[in-house]
Formats: sequence, structure tokens, C-alpha cells
Amino acid sequence: MLLAPSVGARTGRAAAPPYIELCGPSTCARTTDPAGVAQFKSFVGTVDDTSQVSAFPPPVQGYYRIRSPYLRFPARYAARSGQLEIDLREPDTYWTPLGAQTVAALRAVARRVVPYAAPLPSRVLVNNRRVKPRAIYRHIFDAFPRIPDLQPSAKPWIGVTVTWPHGTPWPAASFSVRSGTRVMLRSDYAVKISAALAARIVADVPRKSR
Repeated sequence: MLLAPSVGARTGRAAAPPYIELCGPSTCARTTDPAGVAQFKSFVGTVDDTSQVSAFPPPVQGYYRIRSPYLRFPARYAARSGQLEIDLREPDTYWTPLGAQTVAALRAVARRVVPYAAPLPSRVLVNNRRVKPRAIYRHIFDAFPRIPDLQPSAKPWIGVTVTWPHGTPWPAASFSVRSGTRVMLRSDYAVKISAALAARIVADVPRKSR
């Protein structure tokens, strides 16, 4: 029985090895590290439109666009946190931490590529009133200390919603801050935010709401 030659054999070129590629605003670089690519495939190979939103987003930071034959959707990589964001059906995003072998392989690549800058919010609402999207609002996803046992209080809650520019990895988020304190209720848990962020939110409360 005669076997048809492969595409690589017909063209005289070997098939390109599997890869992961990081891109910034002006350049791209890729890794073909076998262990890192194999682990990446195991993390993302089952992600599809039925996947649920998973890990809480990492702190806002510089990021890369990421490409690989194993990705079915546009994706971005937050290198400082080792987390991957995949765009599913709007407005859902899927965040997942990557494995140590993949992170190590991408760390070497990231040194050769300037990332996209950490985005500023495109819109901030405080008690449903639009305020200036200051840089301090980048910190809403920071890894603040958890509050394991939140105590009742008569102090009012301040509602805050932060939206990010289209094409950046972080999702719109709504949360509440207890007035006169550093207590924030997020979708993951209650946290103790920085004094600077708490003060900015209180300062942005509309006068009629105070």
C-alpha cells in the first residue's frame, strides 16, 4: 500500500513546532519549550464557551496578548501574576493561573517584549454618579488582606462600579465600601483596602449622598 506524503514532505519543510507567543504593542516573541507548551495545552485545551468564569482577576498590571495553536479564543497574559485571561462570549472572561513550567517558559520570553501598559479605567461610578477615572482605581483587584469575620455596622455603604477600556483583560466590577472605614465587599470576599483608596472613594461620593 502506498501512503500519501505529508504536507511537510511535499513542500520539503518540517511542520512548525508547537509554541506560545507573547505580543506587546510593537513586537512579539515565542517559546517552543516542550514542558511549558505541553503544560499550557493541558490548562487551556478544554476551555470553550461553556466554561465558567473561574479565578478572581489579578491586580491590574502590564499585560501581553498571547497566541498559541491551542487557544480557541483571544487571550491575554498578566505576567506578574502568572494568570491567563481568555475572552469567551461577551461579556464573560475566563481567568486561570498557569502552571509553573509554563510561567517559567513565558518569563524568558517576556524579557524580550515590552508589554501593554496597565490600563486606566474608562469609567468610574460612585453611588451611580460618574467621577474622574483616577489611577488609584486601578487597585480594586489588588490582593488586599481578607476580613474573615465582617462585623455589622450602621455606617452606610458606598457603591462603586469600575469599567475598563475595550480590549483590555479586566472585567467591569462593582463593589461596596463601608463609609468611614477601609472595608470593601468584592465578589470574592471582604477585604481591607488601602487608606488612600478608601479616602478617594469617600471624596468622590456625591454631596447629596453624604
